[in-house]
Amino acid sequence: MELSSDPTFETRGIMPVIDHPVVGKFKNVAWPVRFSGSPPPVEPSPLLGEHTDAVLTDWLGIDANGVGDLRKAGIVG
Repeated sequence: MELSSDPTFETRGIMPVIDHPVVGKFKNVAWPVRFSGSPPPVEPSPLLGEHTDAVLTDWLGIDANGVGDLRKAGIVG
């Protein structure tokens, strides 16, 4: 608890506050090693299904009608 309450950790980017779309703002532990002198970017994990359309269309080549058919059939949410 002492480390998570240390304001210098947030200032130095070791425990940045990130904004999660469901949970809101919270402290997250970042990678403390610096290669270029600045902290690495930290962002929340994607929500379940957040990138479904991109994966189906961009990676698998399914067109919008095909994605719609998969949704109607209950295969994807």
